[in-house]
Amino acid sequence: MDDSSPLLSPPFPRPHQKRWEKKQGADFIECDAVFTRDCALVCRHDADLSRSTDAAPKFGASKSRTREIDGVTFERGVFAADLTLAEFRTLRARQAKAETLGRTREFDGLFPLVTLDEFAKFAARVPVDGGGRRWNDTSSSLSPSPPLPRRVVGVHVEAKHPLWHSETLPHCASDPAAMVEAVATVLQRHGFASRLERPSSDFKTDPRWLRAPTFLQCFEPGALAEAHRRRGNGDRGVAEGVPLVQLVDDGRLVVPGGAAWWPPSADDGRGGRGGGGAGPLTFADLLSDAGLERVAGYAHAIGPSVAQVLDFPQGRGGGIAAGDYDESVAAFSSLVPRAAKHELAVHAYTLRDDLVNLDRFKRIGQGAEREAEALFSGARVEGAFSDHPARSARLAREERERRRKGSSFVKRES
Repeated sequence: MDDSSPLLSPPFPRPHQKRWEKKQGADFIECDAVFTRDCALVCRHDADLSRSTDAAPKFGASKSRTREIDGVTFERGVFAADLTLAEFRTLRARQAKAETLGRTREFDGLFPLVTLDEFAKFAARVPVDGGGRRWNDTSSSLSPSPPLPRRVVGVHVEAKHPLWHSETLPHCASDPAAMVEAVATVLQRHGFASRLERPSSDFKTDPRWLRAPTFLQCFEPGALAEAHRRRGNGDRGVAEGVPLVQLVDDGRLVVPGGAAWWPPSADDGRGGRGGGGAGPLTFADLLSDAGLERVAGYAHAIGPSVAQVLDFPQGRGGGIAAGDYDESVAAFSSLVPRAAKHELAVHAYTLRDDLVNLDRFKRIGQGAEREAEALFSGARVEGAFSDHPARSARLAREERERRRKGSSFVKRES
């Protein structure tokens, strides 16, 4: 959240509610990008379309197949990589995992799917209310930023499974970095880029970026780092003008393509993982101090889960009472301050109050709203994705006001 608004993502219901979302106070809208068979980048969270669209009943066995992606087997799925763009456009959105998440299906079948180009084109035409509110301010005074001539809603786009796509559709992406470059090219086409050749903290002062802010995120460090390297060598593409965010999954999981990017030995010239670092690279390795140092070489921020940022102790009655977010009892993990030492911001995902999160809410004695408050006020992340933008934006505004008054919500006064 830094000195201004939170970073926010699609609300409930997810499919194609961008106009509604913008009115809810979102500063950014988010989507994931996958390739179709004929190399069109389209907006879908999963490469397998079976859960979130009507692909299975529409195509039946003719398009159904089993694929393995990043070590996970998807049986009898219908994949965007097996469809042409024309076939993709015949589909309609459905709520994924509605029963598990406790979400409605009343919107199933109402909305067509969109391409990344259409997503970016839409965002570029949506001005932020007020016409000049700046998402981020590098000053420490928290004084209002000078108004900008015009600002559109920001975009935060994930390049999904670049390694898998490069192996499955080599004619679309010759290597993982090529997919990242393709995503960035679409964003740049619609004005979402900085003038700076090499995004760093300075991009927040660039008027072009501030008018059309963007981030490009990915779970695969090799893809992001190589795209960044190519830009540094003068090659046009991805990372030119588009700040990168390294997403982080559960620490026990293996990073796709990670061992090649950070080998156990020191043969890469930057120091290997050494010692116990032999074997597959995990996301826990990525969050070590050595891992964060490497990430800082190409990324502006890391994107961990909310659970990785918040580390609540057990309190009275099995949870923390409302307002008892006391930093003196280590209510937050060390991740945010450790990342800050490497000049990495934190964009945490995802604030929501679905049924699947109820056990975690019990630990803090409240619900999703208190979790969001702890994230903004205690952990002080630069941004957070939310499925409930209005609620999260309100909490972020309250935190900004507390900071302007020289205080921050840590513990409730008795």
